[in-house]
Amino acid sequence: MKICAEALFLYGLITDHCVLSCVKTLWRSRGRPFLCAVLINTVYILLIPFTGLYPAAPYILLSAAVILSMRPKGLGAILGMPLTAALIDFLISSITLGLMAVFNTGAYIAALPCFLVWFTVKKADKSIRLSRISGIYSIRLEKDGRFADISALADTGNALYINGRPVVAADSALLLPLCADKKDMFAAKCSTVSGESEILCFYADLSVNGKTIKNICAAISAVPINGPYNAVINPELLI
Repeated sequence: MKICAEALFLYGLITDHCVLSCVKTLWRSRGRPFLCAVLINTVYILLIPFTGLYPAAPYILLSAAVILSMRPKGLGAILGMPLTAALIDFLISSITLGLMAVFNTGAYIAALPCFLVWFTVKKADKSIRLSRISGIYSIRLEKDGRFADISALADTGNALYINGRPVVAADSALLLPLCADKKDMFAAKCSTVSGESEILCFYADLSVNGKTIKNICAAISAVPINGPYNAVINPELLI
């Protein structure tokens, strides 16, 4: 019974954490998926001696955890979140059972479909959020106590990263005064619509939409940026 309980707990912990993480992502809600998964499966294991392996028990506990931890707003979310959790859990369970039958393995193989489902949900959510970003944003770039308030266009074609960091490209008149120590600047090669070019960059802190992102890459645009905006921003910085 001890081995069975441990296997059930581990399987439930893996799958419930994945399910709750997906619900949190898809519904833009708050919550602590891992903590909730631990509590759900602890309660389930403790109740087994009294209820037996009641098939609906995990779904009841999962639905209760979703409603209590994710703080749904409105009837649509109260109904939709548990339904989303049930569908994702059914998908993971089906794939897991199929893999167990094909490869004759234990329930630990649930980690594979959990990862695939979670990765797919995160990728799809990111793509949807990026597709909805457009327009001009008021941003602030700051370095060593100096700052510049800038109007930046969310350029969906700007997926530029330099040294693994998303880029804000702005006019030299705005960025050069921020970097007093020119030793902090470095040259980086990047590909643009006009071909490959070399631009000057430095690291700065970005404030936008009420949040601050440390050490993004500020790049001095190779061409002047004039008009209603004077910078372009990688939309991933706005998610």
